Amino acid sequence: MKKIVLPLTMFFLVLSCTVENDPISNQNSSNLSYHLSEDSNLGAYKGVFTTYNSKYRGVITVQLPNNPSNRKVKYPMATLRLNSGESYLIKANQYVDDHAMVQDLLFESAEVSFLFSVEANGAEPTITDVTFKGLQGDMIVLKDTERAPVTPITGTYECGTCNGHPVLGTGLEQSFNFVFSSSDSNGTIATQSAIGTTVYSGIGVQNNCYDTGTIGNCNVQSGNGTTTNTGYIVNGNPVTWIASHLYNNEPTGLSDCSYMQGTWRWQSISYGVINGTFTSDSFCNSIMVYEDFEDDMLSYTPNPVDNVTNVSSQDYFGILLPEDGVPGTINYSAVKGNGYYGAQDTDATSSGNVDRIEMNWDNLSIAPFSIIDVSAFFAEDDASDGNQDWDADSSVRIEYSFDNVNWTSLIAFESEIGMDGNQTNEVPRLDADHDGIGDDAILTDTLVEYKSTFPTAGNPTVSIRLVIENLDSEDEDIAIDNILIQGN
Repeated sequence: MKKIVLPLTMFFLVLSCTVENDPISNQNSSNLSYHLSEDSNLGAYKGVFTTYNSKYRGVITVQLPNNPSNRKVKYPMATLRLNSGESYLIKANQYVDDHAMVQDLLFESAEVSFLFSVEANGAEPTITDVTFKGLQGDMIVLKDTERAPVTPITGTYECGTCNGHPVLGTGLEQSFNFVFSSSDSNGTIATQSAIGTTVYSGIGVQNNCYDTGTIGNCNVQSGNGTTTNTGYIVNGNPVTWIASHLYNNEPTGLSDCSYMQGTWRWQSISYGVINGTFTSDSFCNSIMVYEDFEDDMLSYTPNPVDNVTNVSSQDYFGILLPEDGVPGTINYSAVKGNGYYGAQDTDATSSGNVDRIEMNWDNLSIAPFSIIDVSAFFAEDDASDGNQDWDADSSVRIEYSFDNVNWTSLIAFESEIGMDGNQTNEVPRLDADHDGIGDDAILTDTLVEYKSTFPTAGNPTVSIRLVIENLDSEDEDIAIDNILIQGN
């Protein structure tokens, strides 16, 4: 499978309010280290937005286009997209020259206005005087480059143990947003948090990233990664937080998926220890597995390994591509892309007496999820004589297990009981009640998507396998494409 690791991280800040008048240091991001791949002010700047009362939050993108001498290029423009999906276009009121300092460039629309400034080399971009629908707001942006792409993420925090704090009330959600920019998965991040009617900026770090199958996991924490792990000092007392960042190693063409969650702690002066949780808006209908059978980069462990050397004789199991010489007598329609997984007369290959084939996804991390969704496309080609040839022991199943011992059938296809009262040389059907007898939709030669779900029941991992069993006679076949496993 083609895999994309989306390096993201986050910062969360829950600190003071006007009630306590706690001074907070580092209330701007001007000391962040920007990773610029070109020495120019032109290009794209991305970041996050919130109103001071946390009513609105979103992602802001500012574009400073190249400005040729003929002045036919458009003015700079910006786009604000709220987490609710609403989008706003904001235009500047003048051109911008290359390698020229920009100072208080006005962007304005009926709903949004702000001033944008940046150094001549693209460093230290700042946005001030933000208003949105009459409300005061705040924006943080970093320069977006090919070497160090910017990922802005919006989210919220809430207080669990509040000790009567009047602003951080139990169950009250307020904005926390973060912006990550780095050439790899480790790096410093800019942060933005609204507390009451005040917005603060700060930093955090992401590190110790590793992959677990198709899920990546990174550690994130407040501050600069030192042992003190301090995000902010409030009247001599630190605000600290830790979190996990889960993301999918996603194939090209699917939506990026990333999920953040963690805990924060603040030793306040007037209300004692206050703590709570935070999470990103993109809870992430997370793509844990996506297998399209388009290449030999597999998301699963095959057992046994593919054998398509005798595909011309219709004795095979494995990924089938046009160059494998699939004979015209094997006809499947609605194949997704070029490749698919196929099996037919599996014990007649050079691998020997193969009656059972498995694709195994072992110990997938499911800790953040409550439900797992599984789907795939299936088809079966009619026999050369037009008859159906699945027998009582012919079976194709997707199963799951939390302990790798006890397996539960999730999607299954079995032969039906025919007019003669047995399952020999019969039509393959969906086994809706998982009793080993096909009793629902008929498999045809058109690939059709089948779906099912199961609860995680608090388990941290799950193993999922696809089993092809006893398609070991002539004309007993299956085609499978686009297997998708998601958590939510």
